[in-house]
Amino acid sequence: DSLLRIICTLGISMPGFVVATILLHTLCGGIPGVKVFPALFDGTAKSYVLPCLALGFYPMCYLSRQTRTAMLDSINQEYIKTARAKGLKNGKMIPVITYLGPQIAFTLCGGLVVEQVFSIPGLGRYFIQSIQNRDYPLIMGTTIFLATFIIIMNLVVDLCYKLVDPRINLANGGH
Repeated sequence: DSLLRIICTLGISMPGFVVATILLHTLCGGIPGVKVFPALFDGTAKSYVLPCLALGFYPMCYLSRQTRTAMLDSINQEYIKTARAKGLKNGKMIPVITYLGPQIAFTLCGGLVVEQVFSIPGLGRYFIQSIQNRDYPLIMGTTIFLATFIIIMNLVVDLCYKLVDPRINLANGGH
């Protein structure tokens, strides 16, 4: 538990592009004799591993800490003991769902910089080029796309609440 908490604290404190740089340096030939993955994106399965790790490390660490905290807070509550005694299964964690929706959208946004680090042709490359070229319509279009994606993911989260807990009423704001 202590080792995982240290790893998760480190993971939360480092943005994706720092993790990407560390992964590139350590696993792509920066250390003599260690070249496990290709340094540049070439479309093979191996070239997807490091970008996925770089993008997924922060959310994994944050979600692990949030889940651990929520579990420790509620596991010894009286209502949990009563529910277990009556045979209710636990496993529905609304705080985790609350975090996952926007995090998917923010991972896409954070992916823009990680795409640049790994030379992946994608939205990030065009977004950064549009900033460098002062192409304001493309900057606005990309920003509006990402904002819309965040709004859609928040809507998906609200709909998932209803699936997880049928008692939630979405018609009047969840009350």
